[in-house]
Amino acid sequence: MNPFPSTRHWECCLMAIDPGSSCLGVAIYKLNFHTREIIESSAFTLHAKESFHYSRYLGETFGDKYTRLMALENELRELFQYYNPSIVMCESPFFNSFTPNAYAILTELVNLIQNTLRNYNNHIPFFKVDPPTAKKAVGAKGNAKKEEMTVAIDKIKHQLKLINPVNELDEHSIDALAIGYFGYGRYVTGYN
Repeated sequence: MNPFPSTRHWECCLMAIDPGSSCLGVAIYKLNFHTREIIESSAFTLHAKESFHYSRYLGETFGDKYTRLMALENELRELFQYYNPSIVMCESPFFNSFTPNAYAILTELVNLIQNTLRNYNNHIPFFKVDPPTAKKAVGAKGNAKKEEMTVAIDKIKHQLKLINPVNELDEHSIDALAIGYFGYGRYVTGYN
């Protein structure tokens, strides 16, 4: 028997989410509990219609939007159980005059994320950040597009200790990394 405790107990997790009505960008930051340094980060995107929890039958019966949201809710529940985050960051809903209807679904999705987290563990802090602030946290302009965000993440990938190749990440996982990096600076180290 090993007399030393597992170093896993010295880690904590910051989870960042970029919400979308059909997919969620997710970034995971593993942090050293004592030093607050990033041990590693990774990112991926969950697609509602590719989820095991998505049912075309339910989509035809209850509507596609409802079915996508329920699939994403189940995926989130499993993510919370697997990663057991100590803090969750989420992009706040934003109003775009070119796509005004998107604001309502984003608000609904952010509420779903927050409620799913509360049902999992209501003691985990949940913070939101607006898109321009998250983008600026990684050195990009507040209105940066996908290519500019990819370049910004590539420049700080060593600080992030990112295990994914940057060129293989889509815009949702790139944005989730920025959201998480803002949260890391603001709520973990206090630098933002």
